[in-house]
Amino acid sequence: GELKSGVPKDTRPVPRGFDWPLKDTGVAVVPCQGTGEKRNQRSFVNDDEVGEIAKIVSRLISAGDVMPHQIGIVTPYAGQVRAIRGR
Repeated sequence: GELKSGVPKDTRPVPRGFDWPLKDTGVAVVPCQGTGEKRNQRSFVNDDEVGEIAKIVSRLISAGDVMPHQIGIVTPYAGQVRAIRGR
């Protein structure tokens, strides 16, 4: 019942470019205040969240520790996925 990494912690330093809430994890849930969700086709999208995620991803990539294919973003909405990919 526990998620485990196949990569030892000492071989995966936390990437620069983001103020990680838990400095030793490399995973963050990011709160975002905004105008709320709106309907996008048969799904939902929140433009404020998309903008915040785009800024975070841009800073992570610019810092040079990670490549785009090494970043994972979790969202329950297909509309949000489309909007993030469009950025």
